Amino acid sequence: VAGKGAGAEEQGIAIAISGMMELPAMFGFTWLLKKAPCAKWLRVSCICFVIKAVLTLIAPNYMWIYVAQIFQMGGFATYQVGTVEYLGSVIKAEDAVRGQTYLATTLNAGSLIAFCIGGFICQYAGVNVMVLTAVVLAVTGGAIVWMATAKIKINQ
Repeated sequence: VAGKGAGAEEQGIAIAISGMMELPAMFGFTWLLKKAPCAKWLRVSCICFVIKAVLTLIAPNYMWIYVAQIFQMGGFATYQVGTVEYLGSVIKAEDAVRGQTYLATTLNAGSLIAFCIGGFICQYAGVNVMVLTAVVLAVTGGAIVWMATAKIKINQ
C-alpha cells in the first residue's frame, strides 16, 4: 500500500477487510451448493482471484486496495471451502483423512513457496512486477481449474 500513498494503518485495514470478506462465503458455502454445483463455485473463485489481482495492480490509490479486498469473498474463501467439498466428492470415505492431509499440505507448501518467490520478486523487481506476476498466475491457475472442472462434474 505504500506505493498507493498509504501506510501500516491502511495495510491493516485492508487485511481486516479481506478477513471479514471470507467469513460469509465460508459459512454460507452449503447454501451456495444448493444454488449451483461446486465446479461453478471453483470457477467463480478463479474469476475473483483475477479481478482482485488486476484491481490491486491498477489501483490508483489505497482506497482501491480496499475495493479489491472485497473479492477475497469470492476468491480465496470460496476456493478454500470448494476444494474441501470437491475432495469430499471424489475420494472414498476411508481415504478422507489422507486426502484432507494431502490437500492441506499441498496448499500450505504452495503458499510458502509463493510467499518466498513473491518476496524475492518484490525485493529485486518491485511491487508492481510482483502484482503483475500474481495476475499472470491467477489467470494461468484459473485456466487450469476451469479445464479441470469442465472434465469432472462435481456435486451434480
